[in-house]
Amino acid sequence: MDFSLAKQKLDNNLLSNLVLIHGEEKFYIEKYLSLIKEHYNAQSFDEYDLSDFEKIYSSSETIPMFSDKRLILIDDVDLSKTGISKNKDNIDKLMLYIKNIPEYTLIIITSYGNVFKSKLLKEIAHYGADIEFNKLNRNQFKAYIINYLKGKKLNNNIVNIFIEYSLYLIKNSEKTLIDVNNELDKFKNLEKEEITEQDLNSLINQYDKNIFDLTDSIAQKNLSETIYYLDLLINDTSDSFKTLHMIIRLFRNLLYLKELLRLKVSPNEITKKLKISSYELNKIQNFVKIWRYDQLRFAIHKMYEIEITLKSNILNSKYYIENSICDILAKK
Repeated sequence: MDFSLAKQKLDNNLLSNLVLIHGEEKFYIEKYLSLIKEHYNAQSFDEYDLSDFEKIYSSSETIPMFSDKRLILIDDVDLSKTGISKNKDNIDKLMLYIKNIPEYTLIIITSYGNVFKSKLLKEIAHYGADIEFNKLNRNQFKAYIINYLKGKKLNNNIVNIFIEYSLYLIKNSEKTLIDVNNELDKFKNLEKEEITEQDLNSLINQYDKNIFDLTDSIAQKNLSETIYYLDLLINDTSDSFKTLHMIIRLFRNLLYLKELLRLKVSPNEITKKLKISSYELNKIQNFVKIWRYDQLRFAIHKMYEIEITLKSNILNSKYYIENSICDILAKK
């Protein structure tokens, strides 16, 4: 659900007595919880685990003294298929109570993982409200950045570069708007009106920037720069799999793009199929011609082989990844 629509629902007192708030965008979940407290003039939530049903029931049946509603928060509930199975007894108790929640009580359940379409979800949707905050799409994210930096001068190219460096839109990225805001605050606090590419390069999270510099170096088959950035990245974090996934993503995109260009697919369709921006498309399109099909297939196979090996063995990941990249770039 769009955050503005969810806020409108709250402002118009359209929330029922039970609300499930979930999704990938933790920033909006936390922000919405704050708005709920503010709306009902509450200082805090009565927080309980799902297993504390007797306490939940007792609190729910108690008339609020200093707020418009009794606000009960059951935070971070595992509503995956496995989680629901493990918590079956507690969920069954809650489901029996859903129809009988007093008007002066609002029970809020939050979940930050995948939510299985269970009987509980159907009951919540029927008797309460199911509010899901997913990550922003590219257009929404772009508008969010521009609005956040309102009062600053920044051109379209700067926004596009920031979007790529933020890693927010990358598939399976764990980056949320909380991380993005931390980066944007650096630019917001600059004592100057115009944000330049130099500002971007000096202030952006260096790890995220180095990842894109690494993939550019690999795409150009520049071995010396590739080794340089690999050294920086794998020394900078113990999460070598994050770096690995970005390299795999590069080779997959290069292979798919090469084939789509051969088929004369339009740039607009390519961005949709690859789920990349026109900015990224223009960048990697320049590298496609220096890679053959067999080289890209070999690279993808090699990188997946590395991933499986590193997951099942205790090895020096830096040494192993560097050697494998050298094999890929040296392939004739």
